[in-house]
Amino acid sequence: MKNTIKYICLLDSKNVPIICRNYENFDEAFIELIINTQCDLIELAYQISPNNGYMGQIGILNELKIFGFMSMTENKIIMICTKEEKRPKDLLKQIYDLYKSYILNPFFEEKNLQDLLKKIDDCVNSYNYNDE
Repeated sequence: MKNTIKYICLLDSKNVPIICRNYENFDEAFIELIINTQCDLIELAYQISPNNGYMGQIGILNELKIFGFMSMTENKIIMICTKEEKRPKDLLKQIYDLYKSYILNPFFEEKNLQDLLKKIDDCVNSYNYNDE
C-alpha cells in the first residue's frame, strides 16, 4: 500500500500559496493552520541542511503525515498524505520539476496554468493508484 496523497500546496518564497490541490476537501482553516506551522518547520530544517534544499517528513497529525520540500530559492511544497512507511520522494521531485518548468519559467503565461494543474493531478493519480 502506498501513501494516498490528500493535499498538495506549492508556495512562493514568502509562503503565499501559488497552487493548491485539495483531494480530500479539507477545511480552509485547517489548511491555513498547516501552511502557517509547517512553513516554519521547513525553514528550520533547511537551515540545518541547506545544500540541496530540504525534503522530508515534517509532521504527523492523526492518521496523516505531512511532507515538505524547500528549494534553495525558498519555494516550498507541502504535501499531506495517509500514514505509510515510504516517503513520497519521487512524487515531490516530479511536482517540483513541474513547478520549475512552469511557474519559475520566465515565459510562463497564466493560460498554461490549467495544463500545469492537469499534470500535477496526473502525477498524483499515478502515484495514488500505482501498486508498485
